[in-house]
Amino acid sequence: MKDKIRIASGQGFWGDLIDAPYTQVTAGQVDYLVMD
Repeated sequence: MKDKIRIASGQGFWGDLIDAPYTQVTAGQVDYLVMD
C-alpha cells in the first residue's frame, strides 16, 4: 500500500481549458482524478 495517495479534482465551466484534466494526469503525479 502507498504511503500517499494523490487526488486531483476539477470542475468544468464555460471557457475552461479542455486540456486541464489531461495535463493534471500526464504532467503531475496523480493517482486518481475526480471531475464534476
